[in-house]
Amino acid sequence: MEQQNRHSGIDCMRIVCMLLIVLYHIQGHGGLAASEQISPANRMLIVMLQSVYQMAIDGFALISGYIGYSGRQKYASLIMLWLRVLFYSVGITAAVWFFSPSAVSYASIRNSFFPLLTGQYWYFTAYAGCFVLAPLARSAMEHLSRKEAASCLLGIILLFSVFPYLMRNDPFLTSSGNHALWLLILYALGAYVRKFDPFARLSTKALLMLFAGACVVQSCSGFVLRALSSRLTGRALTQWYFICNDSPTTLVLSLLALALFSRLRFRRSTPLFRLLVSGSFSVYLIHDHPLMRQSVIVPLGARLASLPSPLLIPSIFAVGSLIYLLCACVDMLREKLFCALHIRARLLKLEDRLTRLSPTDAP
Repeated sequence: MEQQNRHSGIDCMRIVCMLLIVLYHIQGHGGLAASEQISPANRMLIVMLQSVYQMAIDGFALISGYIGYSGRQKYASLIMLWLRVLFYSVGITAAVWFFSPSAVSYASIRNSFFPLLTGQYWYFTAYAGCFVLAPLARSAMEHLSRKEAASCLLGIILLFSVFPYLMRNDPFLTSSGNHALWLLILYALGAYVRKFDPFARLSTKALLMLFAGACVVQSCSGFVLRALSSRLTGRALTQWYFICNDSPTTLVLSLLALALFSRLRFRRSTPLFRLLVSGSFSVYLIHDHPLMRQSVIVPLGARLASLPSPLLIPSIFAVGSLIYLLCACVDMLREKLFCALHIRARLLKLEDRLTRLSPTDAP
């Protein structure tokens, strides 16, 4: 979705969300929550942090709706994004094959050339589906009244988030939120927040308190539910119960984050800030490439698990920040290459030509 004017608060949210996703992958793919090398207290803290990090994925989709509602959608942007995904998908696979051919299978090579269809990056696959459906959601939001939009979204949330969690099943096959349908729902919610600002009557202080409370609920609810289920039924539910994209608690947390960051404004930005914003999505494409996950993130988790307990969490944050910065620097070089080839300008020109050739609406 094309973004016309930069919103410094939303840009800041992009950075925070991607950093949380990197931390989530270091802890999750690295197996830290299940490592016997880590103290029970640290394992519990990691699960609690994971539950808060989860809101970052929903946050990215909410940003798309918040920005996309007032912007003009161009399919050239989706093609540009696909080219970026293909660049890293094929490029990283080729680089790993060059240094370690035995680490790259035929399936890895095949999947690298078809990242959209093979689900190599599930979020990009889901986002592509959301992108082509987004005009329908945006048009509906433009024409619905506040009451109609709120009633519709409330029904959708109950049907696709609250009720499935009460029953603990996936009747609509949305893969616990890893699906275009859930991203489209989040897109519509982001557009609703942009148009109607349902948090307008709340002060920033009140929003901060609500956000802090939501973080406590999100991080502790799994453990509370586990203890209650064990006492009442003798069968303990998983502590990861609410750590999912379509979890109601995750959704509330991400909406409150959007409300807070949408109020954040600053006029000046530094080169580092612009670097981190422009490279945010590429950070995901680089560090969560299947081969990078296997060769870097998983071994990194084992190394971090061997650290002394007081150093573990600070080290995770430091390593996650370093990974973000390195990936953003790599993406700066990719961006220079794309600019030198005038890829975006050519795609926009092609889209404009095709638009002029398409039939116009009847008067």
